[in-house]
Amino acid sequence: MSELYPVIFALAFVALLGLASILFLRVLNRPWWSHRWVRILSYLIPFLGGICVVLWASGMKTDSRILLGIGATGAAFTVVIEIALLLSLPVSGVVHIAASIVRWFKKSMQVKSSPDPQRRLILKAAAAMFPLVAVSTGVGGVARSFGDVDIPVKTLYYPDLPDTLDGLKILQISDSHLGFYVVLDDLEKLLTEAATYKPDLVLLTGDIADDIRVLTNALNLITQLKPPLGVFACLGNHEYYRGIKKVRETYDKCPIPLLVNDGVTVDVGGAPLYIAGADDPRWMRGNNDEFLRNTVEQSLLNAPDNAFKILMSHRPGAFDFAADNDVRLTLAGHTHGGQIGMGGRSFFDYVLPYKYLWGHYAKDNGSQLYTSSGIGHWFPFRLGCPPEAPLFVLKRGEE
Repeated sequence: MSELYPVIFALAFVALLGLASILFLRVLNRPWWSHRWVRILSYLIPFLGGICVVLWASGMKTDSRILLGIGATGAAFTVVIEIALLLSLPVSGVVHIAASIVRWFKKSMQVKSSPDPQRRLILKAAAAMFPLVAVSTGVGGVARSFGDVDIPVKTLYYPDLPDTLDGLKILQISDSHLGFYVVLDDLEKLLTEAATYKPDLVLLTGDIADDIRVLTNALNLITQLKPPLGVFACLGNHEYYRGIKKVRETYDKCPIPLLVNDGVTVDVGGAPLYIAGADDPRWMRGNNDEFLRNTVEQSLLNAPDNAFKILMSHRPGAFDFAADNDVRLTLAGHTHGGQIGMGGRSFFDYVLPYKYLWGHYAKDNGSQLYTSSGIGHWFPFRLGCPPEAPLFVLKRGEE
């Protein structure tokens, strides 16, 4: 019975969004509701969304890739369309109500004026513009989430970088969420392109697979890159959600070290490079500062004093504590960049400053952070924030 709870929740969610849109149409947008095709469409959207949810659940139950793909994608499109309508219909309703008030005022004041077809056309266009723009933007955001993963090359400068680390290339893979919307073929395509950059080191910063059954194959694919300095991983919250015991067993059987409150020293031409892995607090709410402080400190206990330190932390909030502990570079994920970006930053960076949602950040002491938007998603929507697997090039000098 517990397996049905997510399906029941998804069906209820789609239905409630659909009913809310219907309510806004009937109450606020009566001129549109008078058209039969509008009424049919308003009922058809949540109905088709419900069918997609059932197909999604059937695909998971029967392990059918076709049903899973059609159901998950269709459900995502439905939810985005319904949310777009929910946000835009009240605005278009204001236009309709304003037009009704003007007509009522003229009638009550017995104002005589000849009909103006052009003015009516402008009002109709203004009312329709909001839902059309919202829906097209939403659909475009879903479509973009299925596009190719970017590999942006980011050059990071350090004035005191050891000579042997100058030009070191690090590939970060984060938040692939393999299973529903991103599959092994997508990962293989990304890795084929990444191989052309010849990374020296590959770091996995959590949430690699939502379907634990594909984790082994995913890790095997990544090891085929054969970077000279190896591949290392840390945990994300979804590793805990999907079954931490199974995840640990999988890593134990593969050549990729899983670093949890721990780190390793790699010799690079005589210069020590220390790679640390923070644990994840697992929960989404509340203040995680004390947890992150402790896990950062534990992961650095064995670091040589003269090492160039890199921290893998699924949560970017660890950056503050990493910087306090002489970590030169922190790589994080988790946020997906808020899935909406503007000018190379998360849209929510402008609303919630200092949260390290997406991109490059630096402290006055020279410690740097990059929060990746990730290559996958648990819900497929990307607007101005493309999926990415960034490649970092360490350089000696100042930017």
